[in-house]
Amino acid sequence: MRPLSGPSRDRRPVRRRWLLSGVVAAAAILLASAWWAWSRGDDGRLTAEVTRGPISETIETTGTVVAADPTTVVAPVSGTVRAVGATAGDRVAAGDILAVFDPAPLAAAVAAAETAASGAALVASGAADAAAAAPDDAQARTRAVAAEQEATAAEDALAAARADLDAATVVAPVAGTVLAVEVETGVPAEAGTAIATINAGDRFEIAADLDEVDVPNVPLGSATSIRVDAFPGEELTGRIASVAPVGETEGGGVVFAATIALDDPTGANQDLRPGMTATVALPLNPVDAATLVPEAAVETAGRRSFVRVARDGEEQQIEVVTGVRANGLVEITSGDVRPGDRVVLR
Repeated sequence: MRPLSGPSRDRRPVRRRWLLSGVVAAAAILLASAWWAWSRGDDGRLTAEVTRGPISETIETTGTVVAADPTTVVAPVSGTVRAVGATAGDRVAAGDILAVFDPAPLAAAVAAAETAASGAALVASGAADAAAAAPDDAQARTRAVAAEQEATAAEDALAAARADLDAATVVAPVAGTVLAVEVETGVPAEAGTAIATINAGDRFEIAADLDEVDVPNVPLGSATSIRVDAFPGEELTGRIASVAPVGETEGGGVVFAATIALDDPTGANQDLRPGMTATVALPLNPVDAATLVPEAAVETAGRRSFVRVARDGEEQQIEVVTGVRANGLVEITSGDVRPGDRVVLR
């Protein structure tokens, strides 16, 4: 089974592209209409009909599949690793063995603690008897209290030693896929060091970067569509779960790390693996009923835009204000251009 990468974020540049939502068929009809008009001559002008329909601009960025809930298992004791029970890529159940520490030193510590606890208990018992026999002896009472405290501390030490011995076998606390194993057989490990990382529940999310100019337009909860390179033709859906409060400079620009929670976090229809590359599309500024013309119909002069409308047998130049652009179509937000008009294409 091949190793899996951990939950690191793969930094990639944000790409922008303009997409059309829900008007692909309309675009095809527009192009067909334009060809029909040209093929009939129509005074030699190539024209297309102005239509009304939905349009939206969409940003696109590259992301990475990461573990949604990476759980790091740490060494509960210090000692030499005697055996390793899992490798990266293994699926484990809660309670499966991840590693076993050499129990001999831990057993010896238990034996020593038992001896110390037994001795402390005898001393405490004798001190208590002496204090009871001399109720007016303040020093005897003080010695009895101190001996009892030492006996309690010795019992606590014994309990801790026994717990360490029990912890010599390290098991998975949750079910999931092992992302990484950090220990080796025969190599000492200190208490608190990482033994393994598990993707709890085999749940995934997408890590991606947003350009700083897009962050104000992408509120938390914004819907996204995701395509994973390893599964062409398949589409996942999700929502923006978090955006970093501080940006990072990258490639001459500033990007903000974002996390996308998948609607199907287990990827039931895909064998998702951390590190896979994904393309994330986020629709922005949707317009449900826009006046649309082909981009080839729009002429610009400085900051002004114009279209030529074939109306009443004449060609009229009309100044317009444009809005969303997507897949070769342009929204007209202002100007005497109406659905059903025919615009002249450049």
